[in-house]
Amino acid sequence: MVRGSYRARHMACALVLSVVACVHCDRKPPPAPAAAAANTATVPGEQAEAATPTDLAPAATGAGARFDPAQPSAATLAERTAIEQIGEAAVYSAQAEARLAAALRHPDQDVRGHACWGLGRMAPQTQGQIAALVTALADPIWSVQHNAGWALVRFGQPAVPALDAALRDGGPAVRARAALALLEIAPDYSARCEVALLAVDVTADPQLGGAVLTGLGKLQQPSEAALERLRQAVAGDQAEAALGAIGALGAKAASAAPDVAKALESKSKAVRQRAAATAGSLGTVAPVLLDALVVAVSDKDEHLAAEAAGALSRLDAVDALKRVATTAAVPARALAITAAGTAPQWSAARLALLMTAAADEAWQVRLSAVAAFVGRPESTTAPAKAMLKRALADGNDAVRDQAKAVLAAPPQPPTAGKGSQGSKGAP
Repeated sequence: MVRGSYRARHMACALVLSVVACVHCDRKPPPAPAAAAANTATVPGEQAEAATPTDLAPAATGAGARFDPAQPSAATLAERTAIEQIGEAAVYSAQAEARLAAALRHPDQDVRGHACWGLGRMAPQTQGQIAALVTALADPIWSVQHNAGWALVRFGQPAVPALDAALRDGGPAVRARAALALLEIAPDYSARCEVALLAVDVTADPQLGGAVLTGLGKLQQPSEAALERLRQAVAGDQAEAALGAIGALGAKAASAAPDVAKALESKSKAVRQRAAATAGSLGTVAPVLLDALVVAVSDKDEHLAAEAAGALSRLDAVDALKRVATTAAVPARALAITAAGTAPQWSAARLALLMTAAADEAWQVRLSAVAAFVGRPESTTAPAKAMLKRALADGNDAVRDQAKAVLAAPPQPPTAGKGSQGSKGAP
């Protein structure tokens, strides 16, 4: 690994609230969203070599010298390496803690950001580390704030009192960062966190704004004001973050169905895909949403089409799936039938749709219908057995082979729940 590559690792697009999966491990925190000048590039995180610092004395920083972040001096590069080594070692000592805390005041953002990472890894954890990290939430650089938030989440409950104080006494950005951490550690702070998050202008700072919108999706009982903020954001530059939050809230955000439907017509491919994935979580069969999903199943974007079909299945919108299966082109019809078969439990209407599709004029649709019965208890019913017997004589080899596979596969007991988790098109 090339030392001094902290910026490349930590200026990739991610949100502080995505850190939960690695809070209890020794991996480096997820990279923070990139700066505006480089927000289109992501660089995978690198795993640094294990290193034990041999000298914890502060590196020379050239007091009084002009600092240029684009052209760091040899002393700054040395400081980056030294701080990185302390973080890699993750061994507590009063001297190491003081060194990292002092590094939070370094003019180089990479040094500060890596100091936050090191403080978060160091064990045992102390109140001194927590205090230093809370101070770093006010850093002007997003990646430093991000790593400070990650580290505080990693500390867990011991960090709550200090975060509570920051939530009460800090400036708007600090309160928002504290709120984001508290939502991960102490969900009972949800109402107070909402107030702090809604005080942020999400359009003024793209990185913080995206994190705030994601944070709103963590609220236990979002207010109408929070839902309105998300609905408004769906139409703006933060649409993906807003849609992700709406999807996380699920049925609590059902009022956003018209906004999600409109997002399915976005010029952005990524936004359309996110909208389709979100739609299936809303628990509402609002006509405007179902109509938009029906259209999306026929989209040329296969990913979007699959997400839309899966959303209809998760919403148990069998009539909408039937509309696709009887009026759309062959690829969309096959996709709708595949999605219909992915539900853990089949209603009578869903079963009837699949049985009808097994006689479709297009072999792709027939194949999707027959494949849906693999391992299903419904495959042992008399109507299904008759359908499978007919499929054994189908004019298409793939359909015949699939019917044999269904008959050979022992049925599995039904699983609890309703809907599907996604779908793929038939071959």
